[in-house]
Amino acid sequence: MNKSLAVILFVLMCFCLPETMKAGKLEKAYDALSIYDYFKAKKIFEKKLKKDSVASAYGLSIIYGRKDNPFYQLDSAYMYICIADHFFSKLEFKSREKLLPFGLDSMSIENWKDTIDFKSFKKVNRLNSLKAYEYYIRQFTDSDWRGKATNSRDSIVFQGVKLENSSTAYDKFIQAYPKSIFSTQAKNKYEERKFLEAVAKDRKEAYQAFVKVNPLSPYLDRAQDSVYAKYTIKKTIQEYDTFIKENLENPNTAKAWRNIYRLFTSEYSPSRIVEFQIDYPKYPFKNELKVDLRLANKRFLPFSKNNKWGFMDELGDVMIFPRYDFVEQFSEGLALCSKDGKLGFIDKSDEVIIPFDYNDAESFKSGIAIVEKNGFYGIVNRTNKATLAFKYDFIGELNSNLFLIEENGMYGFADKKGQLIIASSYEYASDFKNGFALVEKESKKGIIDSKAQLVIPLIYTWLELPNEYGVIRAKNDSLFGMIEISGEEILPFQYDQIGQMSSGLSLIRSGDKYGYSNQKGEIIVPLKYQYAQDALLWGEYENSYAKYMRKEKFGIIDSLGDEIVPAIFENIRAYNDTSLFPVKKRGKWGYSNSSLQLIVPYKFQLAEKFVNGLAIVRTDTAFGLINKKAEWSLESTFESIDRVAGCFVVSNSNKFGLLRSDLVELLPLEYEKIEKFDEEYFKLTKNGDVFYYSISKSEFVKPKLDS
Repeated sequence: MNKSLAVILFVLMCFCLPETMKAGKLEKAYDALSIYDYFKAKKIFEKKLKKDSVASAYGLSIIYGRKDNPFYQLDSAYMYICIADHFFSKLEFKSREKLLPFGLDSMSIENWKDTIDFKSFKKVNRLNSLKAYEYYIRQFTDSDWRGKATNSRDSIVFQGVKLENSSTAYDKFIQAYPKSIFSTQAKNKYEERKFLEAVAKDRKEAYQAFVKVNPLSPYLDRAQDSVYAKYTIKKTIQEYDTFIKENLENPNTAKAWRNIYRLFTSEYSPSRIVEFQIDYPKYPFKNELKVDLRLANKRFLPFSKNNKWGFMDELGDVMIFPRYDFVEQFSEGLALCSKDGKLGFIDKSDEVIIPFDYNDAESFKSGIAIVEKNGFYGIVNRTNKATLAFKYDFIGELNSNLFLIEENGMYGFADKKGQLIIASSYEYASDFKNGFALVEKESKKGIIDSKAQLVIPLIYTWLELPNEYGVIRAKNDSLFGMIEISGEEILPFQYDQIGQMSSGLSLIRSGDKYGYSNQKGEIIVPLKYQYAQDALLWGEYENSYAKYMRKEKFGIIDSLGDEIVPAIFENIRAYNDTSLFPVKKRGKWGYSNSSLQLIVPYKFQLAEKFVNGLAIVRTDTAFGLINKKAEWSLESTFESIDRVAGCFVVSNSNKFGLLRSDLVELLPLEYEKIEKFDEEYFKLTKNGDVFYYSISKSEFVKPKLDS
């Protein structure tokens, strides 16, 4: 019990209720108090304290509560006002009336008590110490300021606890100050420190032990997630499998199971799903697996409605509602989609498998996808794990199980697992093709194989990869030649130009003359023809025939170099010896046979080769179709005609229609776009919406949406 309170209780025990007061001496005391004669007033009040306790105690409290006298002592002021308050409450009405001349009533006592409380609080607030606040809280038990003093006391204590920042310190605070305004914060910090201290070594065993001992901890989920993370660092099937077996109650087991499934079916196919069912009979989401298998066997067609994209099946049943900004076709069970300006991947149940976090992306291929984020490219698998870090300026397509990568302007190659196979040390590199890639250093080019071996040294100023004949065109400092992949020279480096090889022959130029060489480097057609600037384009062999020019007229030579058509035409297209081919004279196109008989007169602005008895031609005004008798099979009334998938796509006024090969109209001229989608479908765009037309069934596939 504190000293001041003991004094108050002692005085109260000694006093009895006062008799009717004799006001004489009290009046003198209050008169003395009014003229600041504190010594006289104090002396009288102390003598009268036992008999006239209320008035005397009140007066003494006033003296001790004023700063203008040597008796100023707030503790004593508080003690005496408490005495006055106590005895005043026991006075009868008549006795209370006799105190009124001294200005004494319940209100004045209460007001002065509040004043003493406030003065005392201001004093301890200035001191702002734990000791001062503790004293005030004990002394002024019914003060209006006790709550603030308690909060200030608790704040000082809690600051110290936070500096120590241990679970023990927070626990002690909670026990000592259970009603503190900081108790909730202390409890939260206690739980946090308890967790962090338990797992300080950051090992999976520590997290597992915490989970076992603290099933009600707010950090339980974090601990369980950490167990999951520690088990699955490399994110392999084996790691996920081990995690499941050793942590059956961990809520992340569902995620682990699904990741096993996604990794197992990275090369997605219905047969692979069946294999998974056999290998993992305990997979808990069997219904999902059944749905996935059913969907895997179902064709999904992208469609657009009201500028949003979704998917339907081949019956038009909507499988994924149109809510994406754009979609690509499903590849390996996932579709690249755009939403709110970002790209991600969904599966056929419309579940987001790869979040919409990317600025650029390509569809999945061989279980991985190239994606771009924050200006850098990387590669992710079906679990969204970055198998190739996001640090590259460019990543090429997967070829020969390698990716071309560009980093800081230098090129190299990495594999599917993210391992750098060929360091980024080349100034230029191409994608791999048939197991080989071009590389360049110090402006010299060579060829490497997929094992990073330099098979063609870096000595050429220009080089290409081996063509279908195994021949490589190359250029040394100034002249062209041909080599094999072994590096052996098959055509000497003495030519000014070498064209692409077609039908086993390449155009070769020396000075202003050209001829042809075969894949063995043998000169098949002597260099006797006059070279023209665009000869590399029109002089390339097509179906064993090539054009040649003499005196600005074109003729045809065969693969042996024999001139089978004299140079008499302004132009020739698609020569063959069994059918008509387009020829041009006097600025117009017609058709000739191999005997050079003009079968179709020169009257067209453009003319294409005959296919199935019909040729696309253009008059001065429009396109049409003619037969080999020069008769109009389709009048020249169209702005364009294109052969697409055995049909004809025609257009007028930016509207497209579709004709069958026998020229029967399949679709009228009312579509903004008609494209070949695959061997079965044309993709149609009308009024901004995208749907399909089946070639084999001659019917539309449109989404069955509620109107």
